[in-house]
Amino acid sequence: MRIVLAMAALGVAGAVWSIGFASPAVAPVIPPDDTPFSLDLRVVASMDHEIVYAVEQRARPHYRIFEFDPATGADRTVFSVPEDAIVSGIARSPDDTSLAVAYTPDHNDAGTGVWLLDPDSGAMTEVTPGVDGVYLVDPSWAADGTTVFVTVVDRRGDGDALAVGAIDLTDPTPTVEVLAEDVIEPLEVDGVVHALAVDDDLARRRVAVLSADGDPGWLTVDDGGRDLDHLVRVGDDEPVVAVLDVIDDGGVTFGEPAWAHGSHVVPSTWWSIGVDGAQPSGPDAVIVHDAVGTDHSIVEATGTGLAITTGTSRIELITSRTIRFVAV
Repeated sequence: MRIVLAMAALGVAGAVWSIGFASPAVAPVIPPDDTPFSLDLRVVASMDHEIVYAVEQRARPHYRIFEFDPATGADRTVFSVPEDAIVSGIARSPDDTSLAVAYTPDHNDAGTGVWLLDPDSGAMTEVTPGVDGVYLVDPSWAADGTTVFVTVVDRRGDGDALAVGAIDLTDPTPTVEVLAEDVIEPLEVDGVVHALAVDDDLARRRVAVLSADGDPGWLTVDDGGRDLDHLVRVGDDEPVVAVLDVIDDGGVTFGEPAWAHGSHVVPSTWWSIGVDGAQPSGPDAVIVHDAVGTDHSIVEATGTGLAITTGTSRIELITSRTIRFVAV
């Protein structure tokens, strides 16, 4: 199945956006752009770590994609997001030359495309434009740098149709090829695309391993009884997933399953999914808005700022509730 998104000439523009699909009937949430809703950035610690890219979501003109050096605490604005535009996810290319950005120049267009951002020059290049009612979010890269994977949220019908798609950057007119339906948050692990499976009740309790013939395999966590969120890779191609906290009655913190692309306000704990099954592998639970794995760490946009987790230790480097997306 292939969704073809027609190319259009759009100007370079942007803003930062955290999509919140609280229910199939509710439109995506665009935060107000006239009043700051969280703290200024404050660097509170340092550590030896590679450069991090992050999206700061504050009142304009402070919406931006910025570069952060955990070792020195220095930050540099890479892209200032213009009026009315939206950023809903970033991912750094394997060769470190560009960022894939889920982006729309105008939120009134009601659709999100994929652009490439040069972190050195700040230039944005459109790859796949947005289509009204179709949102391309959660970008991630194939290891060879030729493909960007995305979550496809199609709101043109009665409810949200969710899928994982692939954008071939070697194609002069890239389109979105749907790899599998009812899955979100794609991540390539050892050459195979993994994703979070979405159940009929919109909960995410399994990790789908997508095969070439379209018949997925499954990885479960805690017998499939826990809701899952961010899927990352740490170290030797081992997937790690955030497991949402539960309450006594067996539900998630709010007493109901997490929505397929929910508000991200439920604390979660990292679990590794290895050959010996899934098991807790991280520090205490915190709210995580977005995360990305490296060879040795997980970089997190938390409910209170930006943190880096290594093993069972978490170091908070920035305190600010304005961090929404991260890339390394």
